[in-house]
Amino acid sequence: VDVADRRIYWTDQKSKCIFRAFLNGSFVQRIIDTGLICPEGIAVDWLGHNIYWTDSEARRIEVARLDGTSRRVLLWKGVEEPRSLVLEPKRGYMYWIESPSDSIRRAGMDGSELQTIISGANHATVLTLDPETRRLYWATQSGPTKIESADWDGKKRQVLINTDVDEPCAMSLYQDYVYWSDWNTGD
Repeated sequence: VDVADRRIYWTDQKSKCIFRAFLNGSFVQRIIDTGLICPEGIAVDWLGHNIYWTDSEARRIEVARLDGTSRRVLLWKGVEEPRSLVLEPKRGYMYWIESPSDSIRRAGMDGSELQTIISGANHATVLTLDPETRRLYWATQSGPTKIESADWDGKKRQVLINTDVDEPCAMSLYQDYVYWSDWNTGD
């Protein structure tokens, strides 16, 4: 979401496109419709007025202006199947889940300083960040499904919830609560 411009952005794996619309659902625009294989994670940089996204099958992370112009590939070397992506624009970092290495990685929003901050992420499926505490939160699918967290640098890792969620597919934070959705149940 870009709150200032009142728009929402999303990837569509079926049409292999990236779209945007106003929050009320009007003026749907296809802003990127070429060169995408499996667009997944998407995040808005509200400070730099850019969108970032992962393409797991193309094995890359890309960036473009909010209208889809000035598109460029940021990371492709040393990246394998990047998925769920979150940004920390005030500090200039991006974080994402990577399969099959089962890790959570971080880089500068310009693609510099690529590093693995969490190895053995228990097959993380979704990722979010609390900008106030700088803690990462992710849902896992290895063994019993869990929600875990760690500091922005991967330290102080802890399990928050062991749950009956089958397939967590989205997660967000609001105030002191973690919200997630389940692919199987629709809850």
